[in-house]
Amino acid sequence: MHNSQGDLLLACADMDIIERIPSSHILKCLQKYDPRYVLFDSNISVELMQSIVGASMKNGFQLIYEPTSIVKASKLGKLKNLGCFPNHNVNLITPTVSELNTIFDSFSENGKFDDLDHWFPVLDSLGINSQLRNQLDAASRKFPVIREYINRGVFQQCFHLLPYLPSILVKDGANGILMVQIIEDASIVKSVISPTSFNFRSSAFDTLSSFTIVNEGNQDLGIFIQHFPALAIEEKEIKSVTGAGDSLVGYLLSGLAQYQNYGAGDGELLTDVLNEEREELIMNAQRAAVLSLRSEEAVNYEGLKSM
Repeated sequence: MHNSQGDLLLACADMDIIERIPSSHILKCLQKYDPRYVLFDSNISVELMQSIVGASMKNGFQLIYEPTSIVKASKLGKLKNLGCFPNHNVNLITPTVSELNTIFDSFSENGKFDDLDHWFPVLDSLGINSQLRNQLDAASRKFPVIREYINRGVFQQCFHLLPYLPSILVKDGANGILMVQIIEDASIVKSVISPTSFNFRSSAFDTLSSFTIVNEGNQDLGIFIQHFPALAIEEKEIKSVTGAGDSLVGYLLSGLAQYQNYGAGDGELLTDVLNEEREELIMNAQRAAVLSLRSEEAVNYEGLKSM
């Protein structure tokens, strides 16, 4: 049920049939199609999620996780033997701010942050210290959304999750998209970022982002924080919010697949942070979400054809 502005008021669904999908069927499909990327969400059972993670370790495809809802997002933290960077199993997650909070709580409750042998050494290598906090505080005076994320604990949650989930794309509606990632060659990336304007220097490409922050840790690892502004849409244009997030993630997955198909090799576009195509993909994914908002249907097929 939606209100007159298209916002979701109430939803009820029996997902039992989805949770009963046998792992054997999915594993056969994965073997048959040999994908580069697999996107899975929390509608499926924890057992099937575990099987998909195991198959990724064996077959080498990259995993993207869409949390689905605040309640169901807790399933990810229940998975056993999740690897830490650089031996991570899940490459990218796409939560809302509320879903991010659920994932963080689930990881904490399931002891993921007690792993002193694998999780903590990666976290320690990222150099999360007073220098990064001061940098965020300075940037927040220019960009109020940073102060909002600081107050809501978004950065802290992302930093703790990064060793397991090295690319986190936070969908935040009218606030746009926040990307928090582990990067290698942090010293090189940091050298092209202005510490005063919090964005790329003039010698770099024309960025589509609002701001960019780089924190250099140890062994040339670092944290890359980037924000992309939301696209303007008038409230009267919104017909339904149902499907906007899925349209964004679906477009993202499609773009990654096409990038690979065009001979880009094994490079990960979303972690290639000095690549203009990466930023275009993220902004176009937001456009797909806006097209969904303007449609009664979850996916605005006609609108996507014009992109």
